[in-house]
Amino acid sequence: MFSENHKITARQVQCLFVISWIGKMCLLLPEFVRDTTARNFVICLLAGIAVTILYGILLYGLGRRARYHFFDFIQETMGTFMRRAIGAMYFLSLAIELIYLVRLFTKIVNQYLLFDHSMEALIILIVAAGIYAAGTGLEEQGRMSEILFLLILIPLFFMSVFAATEMNMQEIQTGHDPWNFSMLKAAFFVFTSFGSISLIPFLVPPLKKKKGGRRRMTAGIVISGGIVVILYMIGLGVFGEEGIAALPWPILTLMTNVTIPGGFLQRWDVVFLAVLLMSLFAGTGIGMFAMRTMAENLMECQNKRWVPYACGLLVCIGAFLCRTYEMSVKLYIIANGCILAPLLAVCMVVLAVLSQKKKERGKK
Repeated sequence: MFSENHKITARQVQCLFVISWIGKMCLLLPEFVRDTTARNFVICLLAGIAVTILYGILLYGLGRRARYHFFDFIQETMGTFMRRAIGAMYFLSLAIELIYLVRLFTKIVNQYLLFDHSMEALIILIVAAGIYAAGTGLEEQGRMSEILFLLILIPLFFMSVFAATEMNMQEIQTGHDPWNFSMLKAAFFVFTSFGSISLIPFLVPPLKKKKGGRRRMTAGIVISGGIVVILYMIGLGVFGEEGIAALPWPILTLMTNVTIPGGFLQRWDVVFLAVLLMSLFAGTGIGMFAMRTMAENLMECQNKRWVPYACGLLVCIGAFLCRTYEMSVKLYIIANGCILAPLLAVCMVVLAVLSQKKKERGKK
């Protein structure tokens, strides 16, 4: 049996973030690149990753100031109303992200694996799996993330190497246009695609050792963003700018058509789909676990068995109401990307300023 000491290591947090980001970010790329050229988008990716690193450092610092729970720190600094308001924003943000992930998972399974199965049945199955994951403790989440980390990254590395052999370097050896509004918007959406980074302050207090935690979390951002940049550059070299723009999921198309020399295995598309679905499943489980935590804090109750089921039912209803994957993408980009993520970022900056002032007054 696993221990239940409510502790997690910095390495496990790094693995947890990486496996939950990779699949989602790779498949969201076409939405971000819509209004800018493919070559310019590489710069937008790097800019979005840099902003995310700075924001992650800010969040880690806030987590270090929390003695027990991050919500208690918010209440001490900003009051009960802001604690509930920020908790509600976290809850809504996680719910919307889960609705998108569930719709994405079912769309891929229905399109590539189970062609004639009911979308509604697939939604119920993935939500039920998320509910089961939400019922586990923080220790199980950490240990499972370490296992999935290697299962996802090792096949992804070898498939990326073989995919890179088909690149045409002339496709990517071109300049870029000056910065404009569309590039700023794309960089901002890259930043918002690291949505679960907002959970960092909640994961710092349970760390077994605080030393090295910021380095590990920064490494998680760099690894995830670096993988997406590399895959996108390979896709640009293979398909060209027009091909990237025409494909609904260019990286998925790239990796499912990888040719491995020697005929060792013919269906490498199934291998990559398994890697992708593991990432999406991990993101769903982690998101449901965090959503349950936010719900318990909003209602000021702990370890209620019915809370994961209520959260799952809410996500399931939201996924049904969206009707299509495309509608869930619009909901995610508008509600999370344009509203909730910026609001949470502003609240975190204000919280950092107020807590610093409070700390200075305490010293005086």
